[in-house]
Amino acid sequence: MLKVKYIYPFIWLGLIVFASLTPSDKLPDFQLFKHADKVIHWSMYFGLSVLLIPPFLKEQKYPMSYGTALFIALLTGTLMEYIQPLLSFGRSSEFTDFIANALGAICGIVIYELLIRNKKIEKKIFKIE
Repeated sequence: MLKVKYIYPFIWLGLIVFASLTPSDKLPDFQLFKHADKVIHWSMYFGLSVLLIPPFLKEQKYPMSYGTALFIALLTGTLMEYIQPLLSFGRSSEFTDFIANALGAICGIVIYELLIRNKKIEKKIFKIE
């Protein structure tokens, strides 16, 4: 049976792809505050990097897991920004979106290191011993 720590990042990644490639006319036409979309980008990639760390964690080699999670999150963010304008869904690519994606991924790794690593939450949610 597939362990929980492997399912979370696939679900999150699916949500990112869905949200990123949804045609612009299907998205809600309101803005909570100026640059709210950047906060959404940051949040999506923050979550992705946090969820990607446990599946790649082997033999307590956290730096390797962090590097892999960061690489995958940055690659995903770059691909989504590159693909959006190519699919003619009325979506555009913005460098500031890429920056928000990257900062979210980096912050996810920092927060994992500071607040989750070797804590009860890591053992309980991700089943890491």
